[in-house]
Amino acid sequence: MMPGAMQEQETLSPEQQALQQMEAELEARQSERDREALARGNNPLTPDFLENPMKAIGGGMWKGLFETKDFLFGEPAQEDKTDFRRTVEAEDRALRDISSGYGITSGISQMAIGLIGAGKLLKPIRGLQEVGKAGRAAFEVAKGRDRLHHRP
Repeated sequence: MMPGAMQEQETLSPEQQALQQMEAELEARQSERDREALARGNNPLTPDFLENPMKAIGGGMWKGLFETKDFLFGEPAQEDKTDFRRTVEAEDRALRDISSGYGITSGISQMAIGLIGAGKLLKPIRGLQEVGKAGRAAFEVAKGRDRLHHRP
């Protein structure tokens, strides 16, 4: 433990220390379950250095789709998520724990999918903006003609 962490531990009440210990144990158990999910999904004939980057890319892509859906409809509670989604999220967390490179790879693919999704979602909005501009132009033209026909 680092000196700063030791001082922090000393200033915490016994309840706070117990809470920190429980949180650390929960994180360790979650990490273990995530790694087990990753191991179950890996092909025993494919080396990890080939399979894990593909899982990081695929997991990021799936997470991008999940995030887009969540943005539109709200994020479901953990127990309401599909088994597939929970597995993808667990594998992604496990890969991030193994290497920050996998985390970066997942994040980039998630962002790319998100940008593609945002572009597709914005197309109808852009179309409405163009209709609005055309409507405004038609109104101005009609207003101008009206002024020409009703001269004082």
